[in-house]
Amino acid sequence: AAREMGLNEANYRVGAAEAPDDEARAERLQRLAHAEEVGLRDLAAATATWRAVLALAPEHPRALAALARLLEAQKAWPALLEISALQLAVTTEPRRRAQVLFRMGSLLETQLGDVPAAKAHYRQAVEADPRCFPALHGLRDLAARAEDWAAVIENLRAELALWADPKERAAVLARIGEVEARRRGDPAAALASYREALATWPESVPAARYLADRAFAHLVDALERFAF
Repeated sequence: AAREMGLNEANYRVGAAEAPDDEARAERLQRLAHAEEVGLRDLAAATATWRAVLALAPEHPRALAALARLLEAQKAWPALLEISALQLAVTTEPRRRAQVLFRMGSLLETQLGDVPAAKAHYRQAVEADPRCFPALHGLRDLAARAEDWAAVIENLRAELALWADPKERAAVLARIGEVEARRRGDPAAALASYREALATWPESVPAARYLADRAFAHLVDALERFAF
Protein backbone atom coordinates (compact mmCIF):
# COMPACT_ATOMS: atom_id res chain seq x y z
CA ALA A 1 0.00 0.00 0.00
CA ALA A 2 2.83 2.36 0.87
CA ARG A 3 4.56 1.56 -2.45
CA GLU A 4 1.31 2.21 -4.32
CA MET A 5 0.84 5.51 -2.53
CA GLY A 6 4.41 6.46 -3.36
CA LEU A 7 3.77 5.73 -7.02
CA ASN A 8 0.59 7.78 -6.91
CA GLU A 9 2.51 10.66 -5.36
CA ALA A 10 5.10 10.47 -8.14
CA ASN A 11 2.36 10.41 -10.75
CA TYR A 12 0.66 13.45 -9.20
CA ARG A 13 3.96 15.34 -9.22
CA VAL A 14 4.53 14.55 -12.87
CA GLY A 15 0.94 15.44 -13.69
CA ALA A 16 1.22 18.78 -11.91
CA ALA A 17 4.45 19.61 -13.70
CA GLU A 18 2.89 18.82 -17.07
CA ALA A 19 -0.42 20.62 -16.47
CA PRO A 20 -1.39 22.93 -19.34
CA ASP A 21 -2.33 25.90 -17.13
CA ASP A 22 -2.44 27.15 -13.55
CA GLU A 23 -5.98 25.92 -12.93
CA ALA A 24 -5.12 22.38 -13.99
CA ARG A 25 -1.85 22.53 -12.06
CA ALA A 26 -3.66 23.62 -8.91
CA GLU A 27 -6.17 20.78 -9.29
CA ARG A 28 -3.40 18.18 -9.61
CA LEU A 29 -1.46 19.67 -6.70
CA GLN A 30 -4.55 19.29 -4.54
CA ARG A 31 -4.62 15.57 -5.30
CA LEU A 32 -0.94 15.38 -4.42
CA ALA A 33 -1.51 17.21 -1.12
CA HIS A 34 -4.31 14.79 -0.24
CA ALA A 35 -2.04 11.80 -0.97
CA GLU A 36 0.73 13.29 1.16
CA GLU A 37 -1.52 14.05 4.10
CA VAL A 38 -3.86 11.06 4.13
CA GLY A 39 -1.79 8.38 2.45
CA LEU A 40 1.78 9.16 3.45
CA ARG A 41 0.89 11.13 6.60
CA ASP A 42 3.61 13.59 5.66
CA LEU A 43 2.14 16.82 7.01
CA ALA A 44 5.17 18.93 6.14
CA ALA A 45 5.06 17.79 2.49
CA ALA A 46 1.29 18.35 2.32
CA THR A 47 1.78 21.84 3.76
CA ALA A 48 4.38 22.68 1.12
CA THR A 49 2.10 21.41 -1.64
CA TRP A 50 -0.89 23.43 -0.41
CA ARG A 51 1.38 26.48 -0.31
CA ALA A 52 2.16 25.80 -3.96
CA VAL A 53 -1.58 25.79 -4.66
CA LEU A 54 -1.89 29.09 -2.82
CA ALA A 55 0.92 30.56 -4.92
CA LEU A 56 -1.14 29.77 -8.02
CA ALA A 57 -4.45 30.97 -6.50
CA PRO A 58 -3.85 33.30 -3.50
CA GLU A 59 -7.52 33.27 -2.43
CA HIS A 60 -8.05 29.52 -2.84
CA PRO A 61 -10.49 28.70 0.02
CA ARG A 62 -9.69 24.99 0.16
CA ALA A 63 -5.95 25.67 0.28
CA LEU A 64 -6.38 28.21 3.07
CA ALA A 65 -8.57 25.84 5.09
CA ALA A 66 -6.19 22.92 4.56
CA LEU A 67 -3.17 24.99 5.56
CA ALA A 68 -4.93 26.19 8.71
CA ARG A 69 -5.70 22.58 9.65
CA LEU A 70 -2.20 21.30 8.89
CA LEU A 71 -0.37 24.14 10.61
CA GLU A 72 -2.49 23.71 13.73
CA ALA A 73 -1.70 19.99 13.74
CA GLN A 74 2.01 20.84 13.49
CA LYS A 75 1.72 23.57 16.15
CA ALA A 76 3.24 26.05 13.73
CA TRP A 77 1.66 29.02 15.48
CA PRO A 78 3.23 32.01 13.66
CA ALA A 79 2.51 30.39 10.29
CA LEU A 80 -1.07 29.63 11.38
CA LEU A 81 -1.52 33.27 12.36
CA GLU A 82 -0.26 34.29 8.91
CA ILE A 83 -2.70 31.95 7.14
CA SER A 84 -5.54 33.10 9.38
CA ALA A 85 -4.84 36.70 8.33
CA LEU A 86 -5.08 35.61 4.68
CA GLN A 87 -8.38 33.86 5.43
CA LEU A 88 -9.67 36.99 7.11
CA ALA A 89 -8.73 39.12 4.10
CA VAL A 90 -10.91 37.04 1.77
CA THR A 91 -13.83 36.48 4.19
CA THR A 92 -16.82 38.80 4.07
CA GLU A 93 -19.53 36.93 6.02
CA PRO A 94 -19.62 38.55 9.52
CA ARG A 95 -20.03 35.37 11.53
CA ARG A 96 -17.19 33.64 9.72
CA ARG A 97 -14.98 36.74 10.10
CA ALA A 98 -15.67 36.67 13.83
CA GLN A 99 -14.63 33.01 14.01
CA VAL A 100 -11.34 33.72 12.24
CA LEU A 101 -10.67 36.79 14.41
CA PHE A 102 -11.36 34.76 17.55
CA ARG A 103 -8.94 32.06 16.41
CA MET A 104 -6.29 34.70 15.80
CA GLY A 105 -6.93 36.22 19.22
CA SER A 106 -6.71 32.83 20.90
CA LEU A 107 -3.42 32.11 19.14
CA LEU A 108 -2.02 35.47 20.16
CA GLU A 109 -3.10 34.97 23.77
CA THR A 110 -2.31 31.33 24.44
CA GLN A 111 0.53 30.51 22.05
CA LEU A 112 2.30 33.75 21.19
CA GLY A 113 1.86 35.62 24.47
CA ASP A 114 0.69 38.90 22.93
CA VAL A 115 -2.19 39.90 25.20
CA PRO A 116 -2.80 43.41 23.77
CA ALA A 117 -3.06 42.03 20.24
CA ALA A 118 -5.27 39.18 21.48
CA LYS A 119 -7.61 41.69 23.12
CA ALA A 120 -7.77 43.74 19.91
CA HIS A 121 -8.70 40.67 17.87
CA TYR A 122 -11.36 39.58 20.37
CA ARG A 123 -12.88 43.05 20.18
CA GLN A 124 -12.88 42.97 16.38
CA ALA A 125 -14.58 39.56 16.54
CA VAL A 126 -17.36 40.97 18.73
CA GLU A 127 -17.70 43.97 16.40
CA ALA A 128 -18.10 41.60 13.46
CA ASP A 129 -20.59 39.39 15.31
CA PRO A 130 -21.90 40.57 18.69
CA ARG A 131 -23.00 36.98 19.39
CA CYS A 132 -19.44 35.64 19.17
CA PHE A 133 -19.53 34.28 22.71
CA PRO A 134 -16.00 32.78 22.64
CA ALA A 135 -14.59 36.25 21.94
CA LEU A 136 -16.77 37.81 24.66
CA HIS A 137 -15.55 35.19 27.10
CA GLY A 138 -11.96 35.76 25.98
CA LEU A 139 -12.28 39.47 26.73
CA ARG A 140 -13.84 38.70 30.11
CA ASP A 141 -11.06 36.28 31.03
CA LEU A 142 -8.41 38.86 30.14
CA ALA A 143 -10.20 41.52 32.18
CA ALA A 144 -10.52 39.18 35.17
CA ARG A 145 -6.84 38.28 34.95
CA ALA A 146 -6.03 42.00 35.03
CA GLU A 147 -8.50 42.42 37.93
CA ASP A 148 -10.38 45.00 35.88
CA TRP A 149 -13.74 44.21 37.46
CA ALA A 150 -15.53 47.18 35.88
CA ALA A 151 -14.62 45.73 32.47
CA VAL A 152 -15.82 42.29 33.59
CA ILE A 153 -19.20 43.76 34.58
CA GLU A 154 -19.41 45.64 31.28
CA ASN A 155 -18.67 42.43 29.41
CA LEU A 156 -21.30 40.49 31.35
CA ARG A 157 -23.91 43.16 30.67
CA ALA A 158 -23.07 42.99 26.96
CA GLU A 159 -23.64 39.23 27.11
CA LEU A 160 -26.87 39.73 29.08
CA ALA A 161 -28.26 41.89 26.27
CA LEU A 162 -27.83 38.98 23.85
CA TRP A 163 -29.95 36.50 25.80
CA ALA A 164 -33.74 36.25 25.62
CA ASP A 165 -33.98 32.94 27.49
CA PRO A 166 -34.86 33.65 31.16
CA LYS A 167 -32.64 30.88 32.54
CA GLU A 168 -29.59 32.15 30.64
CA ARG A 169 -30.31 35.75 31.63
CA ALA A 170 -30.59 34.73 35.28
CA ALA A 171 -27.26 32.89 35.09
CA VAL A 172 -25.52 36.01 33.74
CA LEU A 173 -27.22 38.23 36.34
CA ALA A 174 -26.04 35.88 39.07
CA ARG A 175 -22.47 36.12 37.77
CA ILE A 176 -22.78 39.91 37.82
CA GLY A 177 -23.99 39.70 41.41
CA GLU A 178 -21.04 37.49 42.34
CA VAL A 179 -18.52 39.94 40.88
CA GLU A 180 -20.21 42.88 42.59
CA ALA A 181 -20.20 41.08 45.94
CA ARG A 182 -16.84 39.33 45.94
CA ARG A 183 -14.66 41.48 43.71
CA ARG A 184 -16.03 45.01 43.80
CA GLY A 185 -17.34 44.97 47.36
CA ASP A 186 -20.65 46.54 46.41
CA PRO A 187 -23.37 44.67 48.34
CA ALA A 188 -26.15 46.98 47.11
CA ALA A 189 -25.29 46.30 43.45
CA ALA A 190 -24.91 42.59 44.21
CA LEU A 191 -28.32 42.49 45.90
CA ALA A 192 -29.97 44.22 42.93
CA SER A 193 -28.43 41.76 40.46
CA TYR A 194 -29.36 38.68 42.49
CA ARG A 195 -32.91 39.94 42.99
CA GLU A 196 -33.24 40.54 39.25
CA ALA A 197 -31.86 37.05 38.60
CA LEU A 198 -34.43 35.46 40.89
CA ALA A 199 -37.25 37.52 39.40
CA THR A 200 -36.13 36.47 35.92
CA TRP A 201 -35.77 32.78 36.80
CA PRO A 202 -37.20 31.75 40.17
CA GLU A 203 -35.14 28.54 40.14
CA SER A 204 -31.83 30.42 40.10
CA VAL A 205 -29.87 28.58 42.80
CA PRO A 206 -27.00 31.12 43.18
CA ALA A 207 -29.48 33.99 43.56
CA ALA A 208 -31.66 32.10 46.02
CA ARG A 209 -28.63 31.08 48.08
CA TYR A 210 -27.24 34.62 48.21
CA LEU A 211 -30.57 36.13 49.23
CA ALA A 212 -31.15 33.43 51.83
CA ASP A 213 -27.66 33.91 53.29
CA ARG A 214 -28.19 37.66 53.37
CA ALA A 215 -31.56 37.31 55.10
CA PHE A 216 -30.05 34.92 57.66
CA ALA A 217 -27.17 37.33 58.33
CA HIS A 218 -29.62 40.16 58.90
CA LEU A 219 -31.65 37.95 61.27
CA VAL A 220 -28.57 37.00 63.28
CA ASP A 221 -27.52 40.64 63.45
CA ALA A 222 -30.98 41.70 64.63
CA LEU A 223 -31.04 38.97 67.32
CA GLU A 224 -27.62 39.95 68.58
CA ARG A 225 -28.65 43.60 68.84
CA PHE A 226 -31.90 42.61 70.58
CA ALA A 227 -29.96 40.47 73.07
CA PHE A 228 -27.98 43.47 74.16
